[in-house]
Amino acid sequence: MNQINFIHPYPAMIPDQVSEGLISEFAHNKATLLDPFCGSGRIVFNSSLLGHDSVGIDINPLACLIAKSKNINIPEPRFSEIYDSILLFRSSNSNISRYDVEPNRKVNWFSEQNKNELCQIIEYINQNIVSYEELVFLSTVLSATVREVSFCRNDQWKLHRLSKDKRDRLTVSAWDVFLRRLMKMEGAITTNNKPRGSYSILNGDTKNLCDFPGLTPRDQLFDIVITSPPYGDSKTTVQYGAMSSLCLGVLMNIKDLNITFISGQHIDNLCLGGDQPYSNNKLLHDGFNLKDYWHGGQDNSAISRVISFSNDLIESTSQICKQVKRDGTIIFVVSRRLVGGWRYYIDKLLIDTMNKNGWFISEVRRRKIISKVAPAYINRLARLKGNNNSRYSRVPTMREEYILIFNA
Repeated sequence: MNQINFIHPYPAMIPDQVSEGLISEFAHNKATLLDPFCGSGRIVFNSSLLGHDSVGIDINPLACLIAKSKNINIPEPRFSEIYDSILLFRSSNSNISRYDVEPNRKVNWFSEQNKNELCQIIEYINQNIVSYEELVFLSTVLSATVREVSFCRNDQWKLHRLSKDKRDRLTVSAWDVFLRRLMKMEGAITTNNKPRGSYSILNGDTKNLCDFPGLTPRDQLFDIVITSPPYGDSKTTVQYGAMSSLCLGVLMNIKDLNITFISGQHIDNLCLGGDQPYSNNKLLHDGFNLKDYWHGGQDNSAISRVISFSNDLIESTSQICKQVKRDGTIIFVVSRRLVGGWRYYIDKLLIDTMNKNGWFISEVRRRKIISKVAPAYINRLARLKGNNNSRYSRVPTMREEYILIFNA
């Protein structure tokens, strides 16, 4: 387990022991590995540490920034120099530019103190000469700081504000959080634990995977895919877009980072099952029956989201299959979530989609989701009038993952 994987509290990260175990078992010699839904890059980073040439792809620019930050080494003397210069800058209280850290926000997400301190941290990064690697590292730590000092509730990734009383009592300091997070990464960033294999992170859409020029490190097909795709559309799962946009609103002010602000809605629309019309229903076109994977009815308000997500998952999976050698391996780590009050069997849809592309399940492994912060059961009829919370309306939440291993 590498401490750098905890540089940012990005959601739904695959456990190190799972990714490391799968890589060690299925990636042989100096393999080429692809994670087409890489998120914060744990699988790709761990793969490159083990000597494989690895490529990660994600639609979210914040995820790509976090993933890139893991492939960085700063010598200890240089790290100390940066840290000391930050302390000096903070104490000097020099002239600070006023940056817009809440673009297009109708309500405040930071206290006035933390707005000022975030602007000071941005000013430090913009005024000091750092390498691009150092810039990525400092920006990622700043992004994690944004999440921690915002008015967002700390128990979730979704963008829900604290109550007014709690906002008024919030005393956390952006400078203190930034420095604490910086020092927490010192050991991981100053060691020579650099990847032995190549490491590449691309910002792009897996539904268009076949259009990526020279995708593999050796310009060939990949030996293995290990990935954990979203379990449902972004708007109703962890809402990758909302919190990401809060972070991007601060990061866009760092002049040499070349990262732009994207609204949360736009990010969610880019993800699987986003703002997509489903008139061209691949489920129906490819001979799938929606009832095999989700038992909600035609009058269920979630049906459009389920169909759109399923269509995008089918398309992405088909694209992935075209990027792997026929003697290679494709591994998905997924879980069944509730959509519209009904279980969505993503594992069954993946198995059927892979079969249509000439890939067949060789093994299914099940593992309990550890440290899950959620109730064991929820009431799927909670919003209906007259609901009496009977045992027939109570359904289990996600408690285990399925590791699906495919070969051609």
